[in-house]
Amino acid sequence: ILIGIWLFFIVLILAYRFFHYCCMCRISGESVPIQDEDILLKLENWKDGLGIQKDVSISYNAHISSPAILCHKGYRILFPTFAMTERQMEIALLHELVHLKNKDTITKDVCFFVQLLHGWNPFAYMLKNSIVRWAEVLCDLKVCELGEEIFTAKEYYNTILEMMKQAQEET
Repeated sequence: ILIGIWLFFIVLILAYRFFHYCCMCRISGESVPIQDEDILLKLENWKDGLGIQKDVSISYNAHISSPAILCHKGYRILFPTFAMTERQMEIALLHELVHLKNKDTITKDVCFFVQLLHGWNPFAYMLKNSIVRWAEVLCDLKVCELGEEIFTAKEYYNTILEMMKQAQEET
């Protein structure tokens, strides 16, 4: 009976992950590449500064409400389609590149694997959520440290709040 319950949770988690993956593939496919030279130059400057050698593209996507990075046929940073200031774009770009530098996408995959093996254990789910939240905190702190010559921590967090308000107004 216990093995049956465990297998049920594995199938349930795999089905959820497959559904999520299909949604990400659809979102990735519906993205419009950004051609703005200034943004692409900032991308290359930040990549060089962070020592990122991987190819990263930037796109707009109407289906998201906040910037995100995903890995589907290469790394892609997605920006929402609402109007963003140059400061917002630079901060969001740096934030997503720090996620890439910190290998947060890989960390989330490892958390998924742990949750898959221990799907019956509610603490595995809580652990995964805690790790994801702490990865965001670490990313925010690192962005504030890296961008201290360009913006203050207060400006960074105010920009994040502005973007969240914009996203809510758009939906």
